[in-house]
Amino acid sequence: MAIVKRGGKYGVVVYEHGKHRWIGTRDSRKAAVELEAEALLERRVPGGDLTVKTFAATWLERYPRPKRSTTVHYEQTIKGFVERFGAWRLKDLSRAQMRQWAIASPHQMATARAMLGDAFRDGLIDSNPLAGMRLPTSRGRRDIEALTELQVYRLVEIAQEVHGEYGRLVYGPMIQLAAFSGLRPGEIHGLRWDDVNLHAETLRVERQYSPKAQAFTTPKNGQTRVVYLTPPAAEALRTIPRTTHREVFTTKNGKHFSGRVSHYYWSPVRAAFGDAELDFYALRHFFGSMLARMSVNAPEIARAMGHVDGGKLALERYVHISEREARDRIKQAFTEPRRLTVVSNEATG
Repeated sequence: MAIVKRGGKYGVVVYEHGKHRWIGTRDSRKAAVELEAEALLERRVPGGDLTVKTFAATWLERYPRPKRSTTVHYEQTIKGFVERFGAWRLKDLSRAQMRQWAIASPHQMATARAMLGDAFRDGLIDSNPLAGMRLPTSRGRRDIEALTELQVYRLVEIAQEVHGEYGRLVYGPMIQLAAFSGLRPGEIHGLRWDDVNLHAETLRVERQYSPKAQAFTTPKNGQTRVVYLTPPAAEALRTIPRTTHREVFTTKNGKHFSGRVSHYYWSPVRAAFGDAELDFYALRHFFGSMLARMSVNAPEIARAMGHVDGGKLALERYVHISEREARDRIKQAFTEPRRLTVVSNEATG
């Protein structure tokens, strides 16, 4: 099935046994997409011969996602599934085959599962063969070990050694700001000088650069925030020379940072540090752990870092108390002189 443009109108055509059958014509592409969807839902493809490639071709037009970044991500990650199974009929995708593919392609599996879920909900297949796979999943950033302050400043030094003057004036300060502000990488890439108030010791987080959407968007969870500018973070910002660019951080060529570009600058730094797998997010992790060590409570850490769960994630990810530390704190609580509060000194009777 396909949408073809003829003059100023859009037509829907289906191919059957080497021939094409005209479904209808509409004045706009949106109306043609709706007509195509109706044809699919009514199973106008004889014998249920709808292929993965045909369904995927207009999937995201017929089933739009609310966020542009999600759409872009799905457009990119569904390609591998279509390359492998494009000629297959949707109804011929077996669970055993899908499981074998999912194990080998874990990063594409979620997108393919979403697409087949839409096909299932509209009755085009009897079940979603990728649903409920219960495959082992990555723990992501949950097991990141917190850096020490000395390690953070060593990374700043290495940035200067690797990137020279640019590392001293821009990339080193970026690492220091990340570690002592807790901003996400995308939020740092979207930071503007207008967002910085050194006098008031505050920093507004109003946008981020989204690699998926390939555009500046609101921060994660759609919430902006104003954070306290810690002294080391302020020191980093004072190091950076002001330019004609609105963004605080730009590349050596004066362009804004993105995910791939950031990887280009970060990789040689972490390699020289001795950890080729070190995630830039480890700097944000350091900030959360540092606040926890300073006895900032979990809800306050959550607010500062842009979490919206009231502190649940902060407790899981940043509050690292060893068994020995717990013993020592309890011992300290019971051995320090406890203050008694006098309620009344009048005799009762």
